[in-house]
Amino acid sequence: MIWTIVSLLAVLVLAWVWVTRGFFSAFLHFLCVFAAGAIAFAVYEPVTLLILNNSPDRGFMSILRDTGHGVALGLSFAISLALLRVAVDKAVPANLKFNDNVEYVGAGVCGLGVGIITVGMVLMSFSMMRFGPSNPTQNVVFTDEGGGARGSVVRNSSPFRPYVDEWTAEMYSLLSRGSLATSEPLAKWHPGFHEKGSAMRTNFRGRSRNASAPGEYSVIQWYALGDIDRGGPIQQLMRDRWQSVNQRVIGLDNQEITNGYVAGVVVEFNASARETGGGAKIVLGNAQVRLLAELADTGVTRAFHPSAVITQADGDEPTLARCRFDSDDRYIASVGGGANSIMVFDFALPRTYRPIAIYVRGLRQELTREPNATFDTTDQRDDAVTTFEYGGIDLAQMNDQY
Repeated sequence: MIWTIVSLLAVLVLAWVWVTRGFFSAFLHFLCVFAAGAIAFAVYEPVTLLILNNSPDRGFMSILRDTGHGVALGLSFAISLALLRVAVDKAVPANLKFNDNVEYVGAGVCGLGVGIITVGMVLMSFSMMRFGPSNPTQNVVFTDEGGGARGSVVRNSSPFRPYVDEWTAEMYSLLSRGSLATSEPLAKWHPGFHEKGSAMRTNFRGRSRNASAPGEYSVIQWYALGDIDRGGPIQQLMRDRWQSVNQRVIGLDNQEITNGYVAGVVVEFNASARETGGGAKIVLGNAQVRLLAELADTGVTRAFHPSAVITQADGDEPTLARCRFDSDDRYIASVGGGANSIMVFDFALPRTYRPIAIYVRGLRQELTREPNATFDTTDQRDDAVTTFEYGGIDLAQMNDQY
């Protein structure tokens, strides 16, 4: 609620400032702000990787590991805006005057646009920084549905949250497939960009890590449980031999996924992915892991969060267990002692959707188009769980190396 009030006041103040400057000045500044936002989204990923690759593991500057995403977006926006303002002021030193109606109405509309984009960019930047338990936007939450659906990550439908970040992200996402189209549009790789920071910050008690650094994890392969194209009853594919309780999966759009298949992504984490401050474990929640899937060959993508994770259950035994994300406060920790850890994330996907990338704490790894292994039944998958075997890769031997 407090962030909603603050963002609304900030938008109104910025709109009023530009109303007092007149329509022409407000229009020029709106163009600068609009262009700066487009530039910030365009360079966000390379600037983020640059910051994360050069952030130290210890010392004061290590804070960049937890703030790099937000710093990259916010700093790119601020620098672009400053440079554009200087260029415009040099190119257009004079002002234009219109009649009073045009001055006030036009300046008000432009000022409102300036306020929405500016505050939206600021909110998205801060939402990706770990500054404590407070989440400034809370764009994703856990569903309040019962009946075996607890723990699913959904969009926050509360009217008492800031919406300017969503409006800003969705506008640029739409334009990335239109007048600002590129070969790698924002809409493809970051659907719901405004949700990213909120998902990354949904961490253990607000204290565990919210961002991954390059090289901390790699994708070994992914498998399909069920038929990708024809699908099948998802609840049957959510079963395993260790738990008899049914699990329902609610998607980000608050709609239950009833027909589809399960995509399991096998991820290897190295020692640098552990918690800072002497922590010997990797701690993850399902909001911090996001699978990007494409609808057939249409280019339309959606984001999905895992419903379960398969990981080593005991540090002394090479035994895997399948743990469900079936409550709001379910966070999975790796066993201590090993240099590397294997986790397999299960995602319920609607039929014909194919995974193209996975994000773990904000960092993306692309996936192969076709699965490396397929299972027809949960029994086949469960047999692979107990033996560490996935499509010919013996994870038991792999873990013995660590």
